[in-house]
Amino acid sequence: TEVNNRQEAQPREADFRQRIESRFQLTFVEAYRKISQEADGPHVNVDIFFSPHGTLADLEGLERRFKEYDPDIYIPEGIGWSQKDLDQLRQSASGKKDGTQLRLGDRSVVFKRIAEIARGSKKAITFIDVPHGHIGKKFNEVWNFNLPLKGNFSEALGYTRSLLSNLALHINNREEYMLDQINSEKVKELFEVYPSLRNVETIRILLSLGRAHAPMPSDYSSHSFTNEGIIRNKFGKPVNDELAAKIFLEYFIDKYLSRPYSSFPSYWLTNDSKKLDRFKRRFVGQMNMQDAERIFNYIKSDVEKNGVPLLPVNELESLFRDKNLQIPEPKNLDEYLNKSILPQLKSA
Repeated sequence: TEVNNRQEAQPREADFRQRIESRFQLTFVEAYRKISQEADGPHVNVDIFFSPHGTLADLEGLERRFKEYDPDIYIPEGIGWSQKDLDQLRQSASGKKDGTQLRLGDRSVVFKRIAEIARGSKKAITFIDVPHGHIGKKFNEVWNFNLPLKGNFSEALGYTRSLLSNLALHINNREEYMLDQINSEKVKELFEVYPSLRNVETIRILLSLGRAHAPMPSDYSSHSFTNEGIIRNKFGKPVNDELAAKIFLEYFIDKYLSRPYSSFPSYWLTNDSKKLDRFKRRFVGQMNMQDAERIFNYIKSDVEKNGVPLLPVNELESLFRDKNLQIPEPKNLDEYLNKSILPQLKSA
């Protein structure tokens, strides 16, 4: 079954962690009663480690949370996971196989680190994310920024807002899919693979998920403008022209930062996604609508001349000089981030 496609992103009325906890509580109690014929079932506590998950640096806090929370069940984020992935992670947690022996394709570096964190822990491992083969055909398309260059700048901002809405829709649909996977079959399978869970009075479950699944923040200073736009859409909040323009600029500056690498997040500035988001927030925050329109007009003119939209490196660097902006050396990034705090956009 493919992830459902909805007409628009719906605002989230309840905290995702609370919804998952409630669903697990009900499901475990129902399963326990069927097995034990008793009225009482286990109490369930759920903790979620919200963090970016593109690089090894993003997982640094996970190991600490894993040890402190000491879960009975660990559920990693893993869109597109396969049964082989699950089997290998379970083998690592059982102590039969360590992280260096795993082979998990393009995500192997991050998944190996997860396997190392869980290695020998004897914890139950499962997935509730969308598995391989169940992702809608338009999954990859929703992440593509195919800017229309035949219209005007206002239309480009409208396209940016539409993209954000689609991304939020995708995240909301994934969350609903995850909730649907917390069912009697899932708990039955856990009891069969890990029979000791039947004797646990309070079952602690730890999930690791991207920050887009977190509750709506009151402060976006640690988020990129793009993250803010997605989160605001996810919770039914508007994205005004000013924010859309900064997201437009951030897209091209993100590309600028990642060259000459591929689009996979292996930036030369830092491999810490949280620091990178803070940098983009501060750097792009010093630009405005006119700067975004300048880049749009330059790209549009370039397409009219060459027929192919290219990364506007020269124009971006010219804009940086005009704004007296300088990207710091990697060794000076912390100093740059701690210098001063720029005012944020007001949230409607």
